[in-house]
Amino acid sequence: MKDYEQRERDLANMGHKDLIRFMRHAYNWLLDDGMSESELEASLAKFGLCKEDIFGRG
Repeated sequence: MKDYEQRERDLANMGHKDLIRFMRHAYNWLLDDGMSESELEASLAKFGLCKEDIFGRG
């Protein structure tokens, strides 16, 4: 549990660019692990985000 709490604090202390970079990596890792793009997009939507928020619009 302590590892989770430390990671949560680390994420809270990240700058915006670092957080976006982390989200890009996490998105790609989840795709590599077999999660579908539609599942990922549904998960992002729960937080009011979309793929374009992470990867840009173009």
